[in-house]
Amino acid sequence: MDKIKLLICILLFQSCMGSDSLDAPITNTPNSNAPVTTTTVFGKWDTSLLPNEPKISVDFTPEEITSIEKAMDDWSDSVGRKLLFFKTPSVVTPNKELTKLDDYKDSEMGIYKSTKWYSEIGPYALAITQYWGVRMNPNTPQEYIDIVHADIIVNYHDHSFSLTPVKSQYDLQSVLVHELGHFIGLSHQASKSSSVMASSISARAIRRTLSTLDISTITSNYGLDGTTPAIVVAKLESNDDDEAIEEEPQFVRGIFELRVDGSCGHFTVSKEGKLESSPSPKTIFSSY
Repeated sequence: MDKIKLLICILLFQSCMGSDSLDAPITNTPNSNAPVTTTTVFGKWDTSLLPNEPKISVDFTPEEITSIEKAMDDWSDSVGRKLLFFKTPSVVTPNKELTKLDDYKDSEMGIYKSTKWYSEIGPYALAITQYWGVRMNPNTPQEYIDIVHADIIVNYHDHSFSLTPVKSQYDLQSVLVHELGHFIGLSHQASKSSSVMASSISARAIRRTLSTLDISTITSNYGLDGTTPAIVVAKLESNDDDEAIEEEPQFVRGIFELRVDGSCGHFTVSKEGKLESSPSPKTIFSSY
């Protein structure tokens, strides 16, 4: 373990803010000419740990909490409730805004508001899903992250959210159904489809309904259709000590950003916990 830095590629959600300032919410329309591709996934939960029970910050309004719970139920409903990914109704909790992101690895998983935000992430992120897990089947085509903890943090310092968004506001339920997809193991959908995991969203856009692609991907990821889980991984650089490394659990931490600036950046988190920008990091997982 001392001879390798465990670097996790933070898969950024690319989002382009609309340039006009209409007051009415808009709905993303699928591009019928866009290619249909498979949403990549980076990991999954041991089903013995399901359903997840992330608590919801009491700072969200009752209407917003109901919409978040609806997004949770939609993921469970997508597999015919053969698995419950989230337990609802949810438990509310005092809002948690910790100084350091890695301090969120505690005894509570949650969905929180941040009114201060994190300089290492930057102001262009709408929200992040941060996860911790263990590399399973490392350096093989079957590699994936066994997720053991995750939290969602929404950036209220730099952005505005609503269930009826106007002007530069973002639809909270659309943002949360996307982040909850990350929570249970999905990466980004690169095609311009109707997927809630699609790699762009605009201010005022409403994209709350799981697509056929979303449903088939999460179903496959958890083996509910009898197929091999749809894990897509990048090949790691060879290392003479691979066998020794594979004998020990490799704990990792990663972050997904949902951004508004239309860019697609990559960052890495070292085992020391330092967040670093890198134009071409050594990645374990990539949706691009």
